[in-house]
Amino acid sequence: MTAPTDASSPKAQPFPRDAWHLLRNSRAMAAAIAAVTSCDPEEARRRMWQEFVVRGSSVRKAGKALGMTPYVFDDAMAKLYGTSDAFVYELSVWNVNLLKRSIRSWVKGWVGKFLGPKQAVLTWGDGLGFDALSLAEAGHDVTFFDLPGYTNTFAQRMLEASGTRVERVTDPEALPEAAFDAIVCLDVLEHVPDMPAELDRLRRCLKPGGVLIVHAPFYFIHRVAITHLRANRRYSGSLAVFRKHGFKLIDGQPTWAPLVLARDDGPGPRRPLLAYLRLALALPCGLIYAIGRLTALPFEIINLFTRLTQMWYPDDMLGRGARRAVPPEDGPSAA
Repeated sequence: MTAPTDASSPKAQPFPRDAWHLLRNSRAMAAAIAAVTSCDPEEARRRMWQEFVVRGSSVRKAGKALGMTPYVFDDAMAKLYGTSDAFVYELSVWNVNLLKRSIRSWVKGWVGKFLGPKQAVLTWGDGLGFDALSLAEAGHDVTFFDLPGYTNTFAQRMLEASGTRVERVTDPEALPEAAFDAIVCLDVLEHVPDMPAELDRLRRCLKPGGVLIVHAPFYFIHRVAITHLRANRRYSGSLAVFRKHGFKLIDGQPTWAPLVLARDDGPGPRRPLLAYLRLALALPCGLIYAIGRLTALPFEIINLFTRLTQMWYPDDMLGRGARRAVPPEDGPSAA
């Protein structure tokens, strides 16, 4: 496979009003990344392609340059999060992935159907901000939280250009308590060095009976994800840490991608009948994930599945060797 070329800066604002265009057009995404990182658009697009071909390569290269120890949170990893642009490239590819898109679509549908319209939703560790965009366009009152860095800057500019009303917060201490009907926390907890403290913080931000929608592949201690912490592997396939910190399981996908947990001090939302079937099917999946407390070897198949569901942007589909085209994104234009 050869890297795509001929990236060029757009004639106008690099962040379009139709933000979903960034996930359909690699040149548009490269121009947006270039505007945030001061990288040449052609070089940005080359790095996007490299991340597509070799998953996790951007963060591995940056981590190696900082002397970071994989799977261990230390000063080098903290510096990586705060100073490196590697996560922009990783997330530019991940957000086009079929699995990621299906999770985002499921979350938006679940919140709208079982919580109702215009809910107060916090997207926690939202990276480039597309989860916040999806929920805000569905009519919810959305707050985006992520730590300062390149991804946060990208999200700020993307959301502002889209005209979507989303409040942005970069200091977790600034988040109000008991303020949110739902918190969406996708692919975050496997990275945090103090899981119990993180869950306590999330619970405080939720209203009584509010829900935490979470996906956290704790088992995935793998060369393509060197910022997943080995210390968190012990949580794989178990809900005990969530129960201990005041959450109860009420729904979710059988694959745990994602799960829906409610604060245990309120009635919570109504539980759909299908939830009982989904949770029954989730039990054997949890047993499989529990193996991840010992080894990631059984999950090479998951890495393969993620790779097979990876898609390149449709503007390069002819003659570029990409796997499949990206369908219209789950924004208003997707109807």
